[in-house]
Amino acid sequence: DPKIPLGAKGLIGRLQIPMLKVAIADKEVFSKKDHPARLLLDTLGEIAIRLPADFNTQSALYGHLETILQELISSYKEDLEIFGIVRDQLITLMKREDERIEAEARAASEKVVQDEQLAVAKTAAQAAVSERVQTHPLPGPVLEFIIEHWLKLMILIHVKRGAASEPWTRAIEVMDQLIWSVQPKETVEER
Repeated sequence: DPKIPLGAKGLIGRLQIPMLKVAIADKEVFSKKDHPARLLLDTLGEIAIRLPADFNTQSALYGHLETILQELISSYKEDLEIFGIVRDQLITLMKREDERIEAEARAASEKVVQDEQLAVAKTAAQAAVSERVQTHPLPGPVLEFIIEHWLKLMILIHVKRGAASEPWTRAIEVMDQLIWSVQPKETVEER
């Protein structure tokens, strides 16, 4: 089957001798669907089709599969029980592999969501700061404080609570009050 990677074909090919021994000893190996050797081959086929196209000897999973199958090759004499044991080991290995892949996919998905939230928060915070900084002349230290420190706080608030939250509104108000406090006061009432 062209969908099966070469690395998997090599592993399956190593089972020729044990399978030949089983077939010589038991003519029903391929006619009985519940024969342990046939179940093992079916399981290997299912696993092989699921493997990535670049599966080879360098893959971490390859070493695990090779170890399990080598146990069959080394241990099989006449007892068919080893086929069931090896099949169970393969099924357990693939369950662990599926769980690992699922965890990686979940982590990647969460990272994408976090990156998107961070980008939105950064855009919103920069827009709020930029709007105020561009409309009011500010002393250097105040401008530096707003851009270097207050902007980071606003990004953090946006990511954790959102733009509709009370902390976001308070952060905008405090920034507005800071900007107001450093503006020249023309009248007695302003002072």
